Amino acid sequence: MLWEDFNTHNDQDISLPAYVVFQDKIASTALDYCYQQNPDWRCRGVTLCAWPNGTATVVVYANYTIKCIGSTCYSVNGTYYRVVINTTDWSVLGFEPANRSIVQEVISECGRVWKAKEKK
Repeated sequence: MLWEDFNTHNDQDISLPAYVVFQDKIASTALDYCYQQNPDWRCRGVTLCAWPNGTATVVVYANYTIKCIGSTCYSVNGTYYRVVINTTDWSVLGFEPANRSIVQEVISECGRVWKAKEKK
């Protein structure tokens, strides 16, 4: 997995930036947990935010069906879930269904919280 070791090639560091590795670990933790709920589900990440308090919120879309009309396919009948993760020990603190509005709520709140923190 990407976050377990960093690689070098010809004495050049080709590792990913730390924030990318951190976001990947958050997303992987949420998706792994989603699949643990039901191995037959399709799960995909929609958005995430790592909060200053050591937690992260990930919005996943799960248990959906893929419908195709011609060559155009889309997802239907799924459920959005809010996944809350402790980014210190990587435990899942919550997994609950959410309304579609959760996507914009997490994006907006994440921006607001981090802008306020930067002003301090």
